[in-house]
Amino acid sequence: MNLLAYILCLTGIISLVVIQLIKKEDKDFIEILVSSMSLYLVIISLVSVVFLLFRSYSSVIVLAVSSFLIIIYTIYYLFFEYKNKVKNINLFKLSLGSLLVLGFVITMIIFVGGRYEFIQLTGDAGVYSVSAMNLEKNGKLISKLEVRENLSDELKKIYDKDNLLYFNPNTKNGSYLPGIYLESNSEGELSYYYQFYPVWPIMMSVFSSIFGQDNQHYILVVFYVLLVFLLYYSLIKIGISKLYSFMGVILLGTSPLVIHFAKYPTSELFLLFLVMYCFYAITQNNYHNMIIAGLIITVFSLTHISTFMYLPILLLGLVFIYQKRIHHYFIFLITSFSGFLISIPYGYYVSKRYFLDIYNMNFARFYGEKSLQFGILTVTFLGGVGLIFSLIGFFQKYNYKGELNHD
Repeated sequence: MNLLAYILCLTGIISLVVIQLIKKEDKDFIEILVSSMSLYLVIISLVSVVFLLFRSYSSVIVLAVSSFLIIIYTIYYLFFEYKNKVKNINLFKLSLGSLLVLGFVITMIIFVGGRYEFIQLTGDAGVYSVSAMNLEKNGKLISKLEVRENLSDELKKIYDKDNLLYFNPNTKNGSYLPGIYLESNSEGELSYYYQFYPVWPIMMSVFSSIFGQDNQHYILVVFYVLLVFLLYYSLIKIGISKLYSFMGVILLGTSPLVIHFAKYPTSELFLLFLVMYCFYAITQNNYHNMIIAGLIITVFSLTHISTFMYLPILLLGLVFIYQKRIHHYFIFLITSFSGFLISIPYGYYVSKRYFLDIYNMNFARFYGEKSLQFGILTVTFLGGVGLIFSLIGFFQKYNYKGELNHD
């Protein structure tokens, strides 16, 4: 265990717990802990992406910066927002429902706590896992084939034949292994980068920096636990009885597919966690959590290229919010559409070949040979339209009786 990384992580989570305790929201301690851990993971994701884009990623530095930002905000909250109001904090408030869910989760650890020992390195799980190890070791998106650089031209030909999946000297790109792309510069040096967006490998990398590389996949258990609790609290918040909410927890928690992905290190469980956390944040129905919900959608967009397929859901949400005049929801949409638009150039930057291939394949049936250009133009246009109308709806709030519900 990396003690420094562990302390930094714990400090950030405790600071977020302190903020919620000071607010005296109607939550028990387990809900406060779950929401604090969830928010901390979202903050880590966003901070990691910033460092990675500047090619200076380090798990410990990311944890340090994330915790530092949270501590600064906590200090501000203590001395400016809630000055002289910190008293009678009930640290050990627990509900029967939370304890039942906790008991269920502890029982299910037996089934989700294991992992698949044999993962094909050329499959999605293998690519994600090796990408996480590479990020933890090198701290950058693109790495050079250092062994190849030290070989003579004759030996390079033998190396390429025996080790590279394929390489096209005309286009100067190819594949090292399935899911690992190659590119050559003008000097003939080969660099490689991984197929998928790096946020999920980043999460495994951060976990491995605390508990060791052999345990990086166990972060899936953390997301499983958070997912189950967030479902329960979300259902309670929208008015579902505790009994039916607990039944929903059992149905989700015992789902064979969820249990499978809790042991198989692809991004599906992480994405499901983000969706559930977004739903939970929206049910809190205040300005602060609308921003958090939008940032969660941003992390989702930065995690998986498939986000453009869910864009119509946000657009339908925009229509619904316009009709209902739920003004603080426009904050959520503004943040979400902004995050989605950022994810388009981001995707091209972090995995160029993968980005181009996906857009070509998905829009070929609509645009034929110009699928790439018109596909990118279409999703950018729709995202831009959503952002513009969200901004218009937000700034029109003063024309109606509805007001933002501030913390």
